[in-house]
Amino acid sequence: MSGLTLSGGAILTLDAAGTFYEDGVIKIDGGIIHDIGAGAAHGAIDVSRCVVLPGFINAHTHLFITMWRGLNDDLSLFPWLKALSPAIGLMNEEDMVQSNYAGCLESILCGTTTVCECCRHEPQITARVASKLGQRSISGGMPASEWFGAQLPTNLPGLAANTGRLIAEPKQYGGLAHAHMGVHSPYNCSPEFIIEAKRLADDLGIPFNIHLAECQNEIDQVAERFGLTPVQHLHKLGVLGPGLIANHCVLFTEEDMALFLQSGAGVVHNPVSNAKLHSGVAPVGRYLELGIPVGLGTDSVVSNNSLNMFNEMHFGLLMQRIVPSTPGSDRLSALDYLKMATVGSAQVLGLDKLIGTLEPGKQADLIVVELPPDLPLTHDHIVSHLVWSAGPSDVRIVMVDGRVIARDGNLTLVNESNLRRELAEYFTARWAEVGPQLAAG
Repeated sequence: MSGLTLSGGAILTLDAAGTFYEDGVIKIDGGIIHDIGAGAAHGAIDVSRCVVLPGFINAHTHLFITMWRGLNDDLSLFPWLKALSPAIGLMNEEDMVQSNYAGCLESILCGTTTVCECCRHEPQITARVASKLGQRSISGGMPASEWFGAQLPTNLPGLAANTGRLIAEPKQYGGLAHAHMGVHSPYNCSPEFIIEAKRLADDLGIPFNIHLAECQNEIDQVAERFGLTPVQHLHKLGVLGPGLIANHCVLFTEEDMALFLQSGAGVVHNPVSNAKLHSGVAPVGRYLELGIPVGLGTDSVVSNNSLNMFNEMHFGLLMQRIVPSTPGSDRLSALDYLKMATVGSAQVLGLDKLIGTLEPGKQADLIVVELPPDLPLTHDHIVSHLVWSAGPSDVRIVMVDGRVIARDGNLTLVNESNLRRELAEYFTARWAEVGPQLAAG
């Protein structure tokens, strides 16, 4: 892979020291950031009046159900899950493939360089689709052993085998595919199922992923069955520890937070989904105050309706201001949310040695965002603009592994017009087939 240089714009590295260049140069070679500094460079890509920053890392998605966007918009979490289940039951593998194409396309154009996909049993689908479009992924199955009391057929060994094949074939995905493995939740999985899935994830040396403490119904159900909070339940099962990716985490007690901090686990914050599904506002300010790693994710387009990480940052911070009684909310800033969307997500997903900040030696996963002509090019003004004002239409370059995968709102590695046409044709035909079945069910 040939080298390239970006020059003439601001550089927001988001490294531990908060290094910022008002007018900088970033040199890339072999997909790796070679050097960053102030000044100019001849023959470089001109990014004047723009900011270069780490690409967004969407730490919790369900791309495989993208075709059901807008379904069950007015339900809270448990009724929503029950209503969504028949629609997922009508899906075939090609539906999931095409849904992944639609989701990856949307997320790339929103400035997302890495997606964390949470599917059922087919993690290789996202690995294949995302890498074809040039996007980095970390994908894995999160199956349930029961569904609100009804037992489900399970095949954890099969999921582990699928996941193992993904890990064993990195060249097939251009080195862009990573893996996790988990289970759906404490309320839809037996203790034995959770323990066995965690053992298999540990055997593969990959993170363990779960929805956790998402709503009051979950708190009540776990308390009734096990006499514990969801966090205490995982702690008792021995699965609360380093490498645990816990999604939502809306309702933690102070004791839960202490256990979580001691364990080394990480939180993925999903503010839009949490609001849409009536789940509540997570006390992420308190988590950060304690030192718990926090990443950011959109969840699915059924529980969010978009994969827009700009909107996730903006809305998340607004919600913290709207609900000032949330512990730690008064100490959250735009920079906190920008870090959640980048380095925080990388930490929670176990990818922070590769991505999440712009530093020499890390992968060149970055975005270039155009800034308005009236904006002072200072660190604080730029951070404020990114969280409060900017959006996907401002993204000029999306780069993964040193390769430009989108420029000025268009994909570069595939014919986007053809892809959009093919997706529209496919889903129009499939909705005509499955719509009547869903309505009849």
